[in-house]
Amino acid sequence: MLTTAKLVDLETSPEKPKWGQDFTVDITLDLDETVNDGVVIANMTWNRIALLPTTSFPLCTSGIPGIKCPMEQGRIHRVETVKVPSYFPKGQYDAYVVARDEKSEQLGCVHIKLELTD
Repeated sequence: MLTTAKLVDLETSPEKPKWGQDFTVDITLDLDETVNDGVVIANMTWNRIALLPTTSFPLCTSGIPGIKCPMEQGRIHRVETVKVPSYFPKGQYDAYVVARDEKSEQLGCVHIKLELTD
């Protein structure tokens, strides 16, 4: 069976983030089966220009708050808050995150878009 995470809910706040203020991502997933290990692949762009090279890191041992393996089948709910750096230039930011399990099968992917304006 293909291991997948089905997106139940994804909310970001505030709708219009500001420099130096908190930005929160609230995500709920349903996991079809237990995941023992995996990898996260992420990249971020600003106005469609890559800010950093695509990065990958271990899903289970990277120190992501609240992520511990094995991740049991069922509902997973995570809320993460980061402070928007005051030095980020205004423009459109896109974050792309893909998670794969220990069999290299895609668990799921998320695209978060936000715009920093005056």
